[in-house]
Amino acid sequence: MPASYTRQALTYDALALLGLLATWPFNLQYLLQGGSLAPAAFFGAAFANTLTTAFTLDLLVAALAFAVFAVVDGRRAGVRRPWLYVLLCWSTGLAIALPLYLARREQARAAQVH
Repeated sequence: MPASYTRQALTYDALALLGLLATWPFNLQYLLQGGSLAPAAFFGAAFANTLTTAFTLDLLVAALAFAVFAVVDGRRAGVRRPWLYVLLCWSTGLAIALPLYLARREQARAAQVH
């Protein structure tokens, strides 16, 4: 294991894997049951009731904050191509993109120390 690959980076990578395994079975089930990614159908399902509306809005605001943070912080912290994590967030989910970004940020920090 490279010196820049710390336990903290490994923990974040494990959380990204957990994010993938915890969320994508539901995403696939939605699609396999005829769910659509067309905006009207997708957001109709995401805002189907008050509870899903609260979760959806919470996630959207958190994803926007992450997008700004990743681009600005990534440049400062030396994370390569931070915009990729923004794309990953909007395509696969914040539960995957955020811990992956944090793992790469930790690696960049550790590499600067060595």
